[in-house]
Amino acid sequence: MYLMVLEANEPERQLFLAISEPIWEEVFSMEITQDFLKRFPVKLFVVNLKTEEIVLWKK
Repeated sequence: MYLMVLEANEPERQLFLAISEPIWEEVFSMEITQDFLKRFPVKLFVVNLKTEEIVLWKK
């Protein structure tokens, strides 16, 4: 729903999902999650919470 509102009001902006490294390693490495991302592409980035650095971009 948020994506639809964003596209209607600010079409030039992109929506990204920010996740921490532990969640990326535990949840997003699972085969079912990878299958979901193939079917429903999600732009995301992975953040190291200690250094507050982006360690991975997925578009």
